[in-house]
Amino acid sequence: AHAKAALKTACDAAAAAGDTLILAYIGHGEFVRGDFFLMPTDSAVPVDPDEAVHLAQLVKHRGASLGGGLVVLLDTCYSGTGAWEAMEQWARSLDGQLGFELLTATDDRATAGARFTYGLIDLLERGNPRAPEQLRCQDARLHLAARGLIPQLAAYNPEDRRLYLARNPARVPGDVFWKDSPGSSLILKQTE
Repeated sequence: AHAKAALKTACDAAAAAGDTLILAYIGHGEFVRGDFFLMPTDSAVPVDPDEAVHLAQLVKHRGASLGGGLVVLLDTCYSGTGAWEAMEQWARSLDGQLGFELLTATDDRATAGARFTYGLIDLLERGNPRAPEQLRCQDARLHLAARGLIPQLAAYNPEDRRLYLARNPARVPGDVFWKDSPGSSLILKQTE
C-alpha cells in the first residue's frame, strides 16, 4: 500500500509541475500469467495483485497527465518481460500522449547483486567520454551491455520529451549537476 501510494504521489507531483518523472525500483519482480509485478518486501508469494505493484497498470491510469514524460529504471528479476508489457499497454492506451523510456536489468531471467544499479551509478558518476553531453537510457544500455549485462530498453517518442537521465560528467565537468536545484538540501540530507 505504501509503495502504491508513493508511486501515485510521485506521478501526480510530476504531472502538476510538468516535469519528467524518473522512477527507479531496485528489488524483487515477478512475471505471472502475462503480468509483471514489483514485489515490495511485504508482498505475498504467490503474487496477489492487491499486495504487489502492477506498474504497467498504475502508469496506464496516471500516465496521460505526465506531460514531461517518464523514465523507468528497473533492477528486478524478469524486468524485461515487464518492459514489453508496459510498452504495449502505455503506447496503446495512452494514444501516444506519454513519451517514455523503460530500461531494465535483464530480459526474462532472474538477476541478483544489483549489478544494473551499480553500473548506472558508475555511468552517472564518471560519465562516458564517447556519449553525448546529456545521458539517456540508450547510453546507459550500451554502458551496461559492455559490462556483460542483458539490459532491455523500451521507448516511445523519447525524443519529443527530451528524456535525459543526467548530464555526462565526462563531457561536462564541474560541480554536481543538482547543487543549484531546489531539492539540493533534501538530497544532501537523504544521502549523508
